[in-house]
Amino acid sequence: MTVDSIAQRFTQGALQTTGVQTDLALQGDGFFNVAPDAAAIAAGTPDVSYTRAGNFTFDATGTLVTSAGNFVLGWLDNDLTTPALATSPGTFTATPNGATPDPLAKITLPPNQYKDIIIGADGSVSGIFNDPTLPLDPRQGQREVVAMIAVSRFANAGGLTQVGNNDWKESVNSGAPLDNFVGAGGNGQLAVGYLEMSNVDLATEFTEMIKAQRGFQANSRVITTSDEILQELVNLKR
Repeated sequence: MTVDSIAQRFTQGALQTTGVQTDLALQGDGFFNVAPDAAAIAAGTPDVSYTRAGNFTFDATGTLVTSAGNFVLGWLDNDLTTPALATSPGTFTATPNGATPDPLAKITLPPNQYKDIIIGADGSVSGIFNDPTLPLDPRQGQREVVAMIAVSRFANAGGLTQVGNNDWKESVNSGAPLDNFVGAGGNGQLAVGYLEMSNVDLATEFTEMIKAQRGFQANSRVITTSDEILQELVNLKR
């Protein structure tokens, strides 16, 4: 016997509350974008994987990362990409799904510049500007949206290639990723302080396993009975 195929099921799993502000769960379609190499991300050529496991945290540099240390990707506030002071914090021109979308980037809020970092239900990442080296900066004490977490959908999510550790890669069968903001373009909503549990129904799986065991036992008995009948026929001939 050989395995014919393995079907991937991306049905919604139950949500479990954790109370951790960096734990995120998608309700509906979509995947978070993650990548391992900071240099490739900065060059605009990240090796992106896709995941629904949202157990994220901020590392020592204030960068949002996965439990495996990969960088969570999103779009940065365009005003904050220049040396000049932000003129309109929270301005994003990512043009998701457009012809020239902004590149995905790491989401970093340095601890010596921001405090009280919050991830919103819309995927926004904000913090209160608190840089002691810039006492006259008008942003001091103001909450500033620094980035938006990117979420991607696929025409055929079942065609994604599984690479382990709850990560998937784009494939010919899945189609290209459709990048957009949380809740836009068919993407699901974001539950902050929750994690998505396995979508496997244990009661159903146990029932199916018992049915398979009983079927195997019944077939074994048929073979045993057939063998006994043949043995009786041989004995009759003798």
